[in-house]
Amino acid sequence: MSRSFVALPIILAVWGCSDFTEDLSDGNYQKNFVSSLDELTSHSCTSKNEGEIIIMSNPDKVSFSYQCEDGKWVGDEGDEVAVKKSSDSKASSSSKAKSSNSAKEESSSSVLSIDDISSSSRVVLNGMSEPVLGVCAPVDGSTTIGKGTSVAFKFTADGSLIEDPALLTTATYEWDYGDFEISEDSENGRTSSKVLFSSGGNHKIHVIVSIGDKVQTVACPVHVNGVPISGCSCNSDAKVVNYQETPEVTWSVSGCRTEAASLTYAWDGRPAGDDVSYTKTFNEPRTSYAPVLTVNNSDNTQMEVLCPGVKVTEGAEYQMDGHERVEFPAGDFSVLMTAPKERCTDSFGADFYCSFEGGDYSIMVVDGEEYEVSYFHSVDLPCDKATGDYSLSLRLSAPALCSLMM
Repeated sequence: MSRSFVALPIILAVWGCSDFTEDLSDGNYQKNFVSSLDELTSHSCTSKNEGEIIIMSNPDKVSFSYQCEDGKWVGDEGDEVAVKKSSDSKASSSSKAKSSNSAKEESSSSVLSIDDISSSSRVVLNGMSEPVLGVCAPVDGSTTIGKGTSVAFKFTADGSLIEDPALLTTATYEWDYGDFEISEDSENGRTSSKVLFSSGGNHKIHVIVSIGDKVQTVACPVHVNGVPISGCSCNSDAKVVNYQETPEVTWSVSGCRTEAASLTYAWDGRPAGDDVSYTKTFNEPRTSYAPVLTVNNSDNTQMEVLCPGVKVTEGAEYQMDGHERVEFPAGDFSVLMTAPKERCTDSFGADFYCSFEGGDYSIMVVDGEEYEVSYFHSVDLPCDKATGDYSLSLRLSAPALCSLMM
């Protein structure tokens, strides 16, 4: 059906005049002013008022025209807005595996044509900002599944947007599965049937949500992996660095295998490319830093690979593995205890031993515990502090020669 819109050279002097109507002199249409999509959906659109025009103005006083066509309001930019459903139409809103085109042909399920609502907290249509009613995601919480997997989706309302919680008990949900195959007909209210995804990529179904006087189409996205990726290993060129001397750390990935044609690597959110290594420059201390690595193949598979964390210090960092003595100057240090766990037994633990030159008393602080030392002192350490890359805090008032004995 072709649309014709009447030019309306009207200056809106009053904001919010949603109940003002006027007959147009050049036709039988009615001209109504509304200030929100909610008000627009409150106006009926039937064969009796076919061709009626409504002017919607946003808070910036920018106006948009909507015309009643085939039971729905059609904007001058082609967007569609449904009228609020009656109780009768709500009772029949459970069609299965309906394609997007057939959904648009039924006036009872015609709704605001907005996609990817689940990715934003607000929806903007023709300058009108509308809050999102909720999100739709796989029931098991996954955002990525394998090719050939079936998954059900669930809509979760944003309770802060529902003035009366009782409205949730009468809410209706109309699931639109597009061309995807339903593997298990288990649709139940805000939970969809199980949908089979047989190809890799970013896919989604939709649900038309009606809560009270609000109606929205919400996208239910999921990423489907194709042929798998395996064998990836990520390693760093250091465990601890002093950024004042060595500000750069490099991580590398190797061993990735796939039957797909190609692999790419995305480091720390950067665009995917062919780089199998990544270097980061530090200018401040970090307790631990590990890049986020996502490996992709040409069959739409994405796999996150865990990279080791690197500790970044401001000043010298020491390591003790229980094999040799380490000479410390006076100062504050973090000592990485790298002795193998199998060398330490819980019944005996380990001894952290430091000796000082001269007969003057020195101060030795180990993990917050302070000791006054004349020549030497030994601190008992449990195995979990003597091994396994534990960072021991050490403060020395004078130079000392320290060792770890097990």
